[in-house]
Amino acid sequence: MLLETEGLTKRFGGITAVNGVDFALEAGELCSIIGPNGAGKTTFFNLLTGVLEPSDGRIRFDPPGGADSTGSGGAGPTGSDSALDITAASPDETALAGIHRSYQITNLFPTLTVLENVR
Repeated sequence: MLLETEGLTKRFGGITAVNGVDFALEAGELCSIIGPNGAGKTTFFNLLTGVLEPSDGRIRFDPPGGADSTGSGGAGPTGSDSALDITAASPDETALAGIHRSYQITNLFPTLTVLENVR
């Protein structure tokens, strides 16, 4: 399994934005996350990339060729041969592990080019 979540949940006060998501993605598989505004899609991606920490659940990532240790406490082996438990990993740690994302608004810093924004 390349990427897997179990019971992934995110609450903001009394609002549950992501509720117990079980998700699995195999290497080479193509998948879409669709839903109406407010369905939790962005929150889900923010959880996967370490921007937000889940309220409950787990996220595991097993990159092709095995995982390199990020050297921090956030990511570490889960029990499979090379999978990382990235549940509490920071955005930097998830990026080092191999999970990256792009945003709808590509110029996050208006004075920088798109390329400069992603460096």
